[in-house]
This record gives sequence, C-alpha cells and structure tokens, in this order.
Amino acid sequence: MTVAESTARTTPYRHAMLAVMLACLPGASAAVFFFGWGVLLHLATLPLFAVMVEAIVLSLRGKPVRAGLRDCSALVTGTLLALALPPAAPWWLGFTGAVVAIAGAKHLYGGFGRNLLNPAMAAWLVLMLAFPADMARWLLPEGTGGALPAFTDSLQLFIGIMPDDGIDAFTGATALDSFRHERGGALVAEFVAASPLMGRWAGLGWEWINTGFLLGGLYLVYRGLITWHIPASMLVALALCALLFHDGGSSASQGSPLFHLFTGATMFGAFFIATDPITAPATTRGKLLYGTLIGVVVFCFRAWSAYPDGVAFAVLAGNLAAPLLDSTAQPASRARFVPERRWLLTLATVAGAMLLPVAANLVVRMRAPDREAALLAAVMPGALHDNELATSTFIIDPAGSAFANVHLLGLDEARNGYRATLDGMPSGVVLPLVAPQGYNAAIELLVGINADGAITGVRTLHHDETRGLADALDGDSSWLRAFDNRSLANTDTVLWAVKKDGGDFDQFVGATITPRATVNAIHDALQFFELNREQLLVE
Repeated sequence: MTVAESTARTTPYRHAMLAVMLACLPGASAAVFFFGWGVLLHLATLPLFAVMVEAIVLSLRGKPVRAGLRDCSALVTGTLLALALPPAAPWWLGFTGAVVAIAGAKHLYGGFGRNLLNPAMAAWLVLMLAFPADMARWLLPEGTGGALPAFTDSLQLFIGIMPDDGIDAFTGATALDSFRHERGGALVAEFVAASPLMGRWAGLGWEWINTGFLLGGLYLVYRGLITWHIPASMLVALALCALLFHDGGSSASQGSPLFHLFTGATMFGAFFIATDPITAPATTRGKLLYGTLIGVVVFCFRAWSAYPDGVAFAVLAGNLAAPLLDSTAQPASRARFVPERRWLLTLATVAGAMLLPVAANLVVRMRAPDREAALLAAVMPGALHDNELATSTFIIDPAGSAFANVHLLGLDEARNGYRATLDGMPSGVVLPLVAPQGYNAAIELLVGINADGAITGVRTLHHDETRGLADALDGDSSWLRAFDNRSLANTDTVLWAVKKDGGDFDQFVGATITPRATVNAIHDALQFFELNREQLLVE
C-alpha cells in the first residue's frame, strides 16, 4: 500500500478519532474540576507518549511512521487511558500502560485494525493486576469538605514524590467502592446521607462526570460516528439488573438504576470504550448482544466481586465474545475472524480465566494446615515455651465450645488452639481467628498471647485481599509486628483502631477496610483471652 492509499484509508478514521477527543471534553472537564490537576497532567502527557510509542513500534516493524500516525488512534488510546487512571497516579504508571496498550494489545496482533482487545482497557487491566496500590490513588472529590491538592502538590504526586505536608484527602475508595464494601447494614438512603462520597443520587462528582460523557456520547451518535445500539443496550441491561436487585433501597439493595448509570465509568465505558469499531461486533444484532453482555457483567462485578466497577473487565470479555456474537447474525463465510471453531477458543479462554483463580485458591486451602504449623514458631517465640506446640492442641468449637464468647474469634468451624508451657507451667496460647469484614473476603490469622495477656506475634494464614494494597498482611511485616507486646492492659480500648478512625495503627496506602478489619479481630481475640484466661491456661 502506498502512502497516498494509506492516507486515503486513514483520513475518515482520523476525523472520527479527533471527534472522539472533542466529545471527551465535557466529561474530562468535570473530572478535572472534581479531582484536580492530576487529571489534567495525565491528559497533557499520556496521549503524546502514546504517539511516541506508536512511532517507535512502527519504526521497529519497518512500517511508514508518518502514514501510521495519521489515523490518530494512538492519540485517542492515550486520552482514554489517561481518563481511566486515578488522579494521583505517578507518571510512570500511565506511561507503562501506554507501552502495554500500543506495543502489546495493538501491535502484537498486527497493528491498526487487527487487535482483538481494546488497547486502553487491556492496559488498564495489566496495571490493576501489576500495580494495585498505585491504581488506588484516588482523591476525595471536590465538595467533601477537604481541599484538593494545589498544582505544585499535584505535580509532585505526578512525578512520584509525596508532598512535604502529605495528602490528607488520599483515599483508595470511590463512591462505588464505598457503597460495595463500607455500607454494612445501612439502608441506601441512610448510606447516601452519611457518606461524604455520595451526591444526590450517585457518587459525588461522578454524577457530573457521567453527565459530561453522556453529552459527548450523544454528540458522537448525532454525528453518526457511533450507532446507538451498543451504549443503549449496555445502559438498559445495567439499569434493569440494578432495578431487579434494588428492592426499594433496603440494606440488601445493590443500588438504584440511577446510582449505577451515573457512578463510576458507566457513560465513559458505554459511549467511548465499548463502541471501539475495531474490537466491537460489526452487525446490529451482534452490537445489541454485545452491549447487553457488557451491562450484565458490569453489574455482576459491582454487586458481587472484589472490584467495585468492572467496566474494563466487561468490555474485554465482550471483545473476546465479539466474533461469536457477530456469527449469530451472518453466515460463517462472511463473519469476521473466519477460522472455524473460533468461538470455542473464545469460550475456553473465558472459562479458563474464571477457573484459574478458583484452582489457585483450592491449592492454597489444601496447603493451609502445613502453613499453620510452620507459623506457630513465629507467633510464639521459642524463649516462651519448651513444649512441642504442634501437638499441644485444644479444640475451639463455635457450635458447642466450653469457652465463653467464642464468636469473638470469628470462627465458622471447629479449629485447633495451641497451648504453650515453660518448665511445666502454662506460658501462653496461640489462637486462630478470622476477621470477617475484610475488603474481599474473610482474613484468617494466628495470634500468640502470653500468660500476661500481651501479644507475642501475629501472622496471616490466608487472605484474598488485593495484592499490592494488602502486602502488609504478608510475612513478617512491620505492620504485623506493631501488635507485639500490645494488650488490653497497656492500651486504652478506644485506641484499638486505625489512625483514620482515631486509633494507634496505620492504615495501608490506598486501603482502610482491610487494616480496620484486622485490628478489630485482634482486639476481639484479646478480649476472648481475658474472658477465658483460666480455661486457656490450664492443661
């Protein structure tokens, strides 16, 4: 193909891409207003870096660079990725995402028009899995009572430097995140009234951000650059799912349709991500099925997964299913991705992705007893006992135990406790406990307590918390060691909380729910020990 032919082919696409960037302005402007300079810094740098990566990859592949850049697809990919990043994320996070999007998700499959996955969302997923702590660097939006970082502070965060005064408004939670994990048993109306992250009917600030992307999306439909089928079917499916599980706003409600439509990345995903012409179905029926699939998957992620939004996951799942969805509307001889049984590969990929974490979790569970025995020495140092802990067991059964207030340990089945002795005298115990209010799931712990009621060690048996955010739970961390020598006698009860709640213990960067649950569980274990001291220390 000559340069002239390439230019003729890419000119209409270039005009469409520039129109997409123009349509992003209302939503992007609202994002800058509510989350500050960080959004603007990413928007000013990431699209240009994406273009630079595109030029380098084209050159390495021996393709004409100027002709390859004329479609402006790299510019749009960088813009969409910038809008998907948290406002306080460092520069290198977005730049890493741009390399993944352009060099990996796009050119690894042959370049323009050949990629199977939306590049921006593929990059977002890689960043979320590889750098979860940095992908949780959200700020409290304008209107919550705290001031957004000044430009100089935002620039320091962008460079990767924590400002001298710190950032008081750092939070790992968005409105969706808070609604999913911090609502407890409150009614929806009660939670909305009490949470600083909630606006009138959806997330504070997110109402206007989504309205901006809705207006931009309608502009694209009006211009004929996208059709209504994908965004309409996605939004209708999401709203119907929300309506089905809303039940008037009780404590079991998963949120109203308005809440789901105008919180998180809903409108951004519906009009700007899911409609990518390269990775979406080409037929009308395929588009309607595709949008419906994305809407349902988004709601499932929001209601029942550890990830609060789910738009990126849903779009990527839709991308994988696109050939199958198109094949339902046209003969196989005319369908995209003609090779036979491509749909079987798609289904096998999705099924494998779903079963992999289940299999990994099963392996971890099978190894749990060995891990428990190995951790005994860490929570009860050898200087405090001369017996074999692993064989000095007693049963703690929540269904019929002789111990008082067994519920304080959070156990749902009978477990072994371990009794330590020194020179024939009881010197302490090792107790199993479960923190049921973890971010993703319950957190299983072992805690050693000496005869005086002071903690000798804490270790984590198992957790499903987000890697990166909850690394302080793993191994011999300084955060776990902070519990050593603590007891109910030397610390006032009100201080058994994370610092965000006025207590003694640090929260994690980008996460509060996990450390809060762990602190509460360890405090409850100390209370259990005090209530059952005599029984626990008598063989």
